[in-house]
Amino acid sequence: MMERYAPKDCQPTEEPSGSMGETVGQESGRPDRSGEESGSGELRRSLQQSERLDGQLTPRNRNNNHVERGTDYAPTTPKARYDANVEAVRLAKELTDSGQQATDEQKAILRQFSGWGGLGTFFNNERTRNELVALLGDDGYQQAAMSINSAYYTPADVIDAMWDIVKNLGFKGGNILEGSAGIGNILGLMPMDISDRSNIEAVEIDGVSGMILKLLYPDAKVDIQGFENTQVRNGSVDLAITNVPFVTGLHVHDTTGDRDLSRRFGNIHDFCIAKNVRKCLYRRVVHLTRVRHYANGSLMKVMLIL
Repeated sequence: MMERYAPKDCQPTEEPSGSMGETVGQESGRPDRSGEESGSGELRRSLQQSERLDGQLTPRNRNNNHVERGTDYAPTTPKARYDANVEAVRLAKELTDSGQQATDEQKAILRQFSGWGGLGTFFNNERTRNELVALLGDDGYQQAAMSINSAYYTPADVIDAMWDIVKNLGFKGGNILEGSAGIGNILGLMPMDISDRSNIEAVEIDGVSGMILKLLYPDAKVDIQGFENTQVRNGSVDLAITNVPFVTGLHVHDTTGDRDLSRRFGNIHDFCIAKNVRKCLYRRVVHLTRVRHYANGSLMKVMLIL
């Protein structure tokens, strides 16, 4: 289902400066208008400057993870998912500690991480619980345990449909924001012609997922923190595309220039939708919602803004 959605308080009122993700001291509840001279305008200038003498564009994001359309790389059975998660986390910690970038072969291991949703059994088993504590540390283990009922990643068929809509609407590249990125499955299925012409910012609150996200997308700007703690300049985003966190009753408190939105919206998913809308340049919004009830009872709500 597609519907137009633009909250009244998300209408632009002033001209800011700077670029996507830059702190400019904007007032709460007073969205900025980037226009052609900042945000996506800066991207267009930088894209023009990167053209080679033969008139062809120097492609961007070629060090990022790119995957085959329609392909889910994570295993599906609980035991296989658990084993793949553990292997991916071990590798991610080794690469991060050594400061090395992931090779293509290592990226194939990292992208099999699927979060801890639906894996509660392994947190109740003494052997695997001890393994997880040793691997994640006490704080990381608690964070993972809290996610077993909510951390579900977006299937490839849903992501492909989202990118099909983006292309059909004529989007060819620009400033792209993924505000709840996980390990970046949505980014990995981005069409190459769009990726080549885009600046990417990805936000992920979970420390383990964020660590893997950084390794899979070294050419992106990655923020490992909550979306409510992430400063993105109003009107600086050309495309916001994400699977918003969906937890009824979970209220977050924005620490940036969007405190009015966290006061207005009591559910984290409503807050994230409104904040994404506010960051987009033109506020031409397509809200794609697909609700699917899985066998484990999880619910999916996906959005894109263009």
